[in-house]
This record gives sequence, C-alpha cells and structure tokens, in this order.
Amino acid sequence: MKLLLIGPSVYYDDGSIFEKQRILFPGMNLIYLAGLTPKDVEVEIVEELAERYRF
Repeated sequence: MKLLLIGPSVYYDDGSIFEKQRILFPGMNLIYLAGLTPKDVEVEIVEELAERYRF
C-alpha cells in the first residue's frame, strides 16, 4: 500500500500561492504520522511550500 501525505500550501489574500525555495522549520505532524504507519506501507511526504506536486 502507498500513502501520500501532503503539507498544504499557504495562500495570500488575493489567492496567489506563497512559495519558498527552502523551509527553515518544517512541520513535524506529517513526519510523526509517517513514523506511526506500519512498516509495509510506503509513505511519501510532499511539502507544497517547497515543491509542487502534480497529481
């Protein structure tokens, strides 16, 4: 089984996306969730602040 965890983007009031080239303090919630998943589950974490994910 595969699991994709996505850290969502932050949007400005005008609807444009706030993007960064690097994240100084990434959120730990997705990392904790990935650590709690069973070993047979393949986990991928995407932080939309740093990279765009194409569905």
